[in-house]
Amino acid sequence: MKTRWVFLLCVAVAGLAFGAGRLLAGGEVVIGPSGLDRYLDGGRLSRLLNLTPAQAAEIRSLGGEHLRGVQAACDRHCRARCALAVLVLQDDAPPAELRARVDEMCRAQADADLATVDHILKIRKVLTPEQQERFDRLLGQCLCGACTTGSGACRHSSP
Repeated sequence: MKTRWVFLLCVAVAGLAFGAGRLLAGGEVVIGPSGLDRYLDGGRLSRLLNLTPAQAAEIRSLGGEHLRGVQAACDRHCRARCALAVLVLQDDAPPAELRARVDEMCRAQADADLATVDHILKIRKVLTPEQQERFDRLLGQCLCGACTTGSGACRHSSP
């Protein structure tokens, strides 16, 4: 019984730490592909791709929608993960319920990834062909670099 309370306390502390970290980071979301969000920031893209002021403004305007979509998915993922943590501690946790919480987590992750892919496609429409090539190389490095065990399947050119 004491182990359950310790585990729940750890989950609560982890949740608070995660929330505080997001708040201190200015609301940046970390559920998407590792490191990708830094490449989707309008300011950073402006420097990396030599965007015009009009391009930078348009990309910044797209960021709010993306952030809201990913944030909603992140919140759903966290709720499902916390519900899973509570269920796992039950001696008679129904396997179907455990599986349902994992399914919810997977759907939330997929929604965050799809929102990011949609955002990438919107950004690409704002770029010139040369900027698109550079952007694609940066994304390839970021996405393939996030997979340490399966990165052999990734093929991208250097910037």
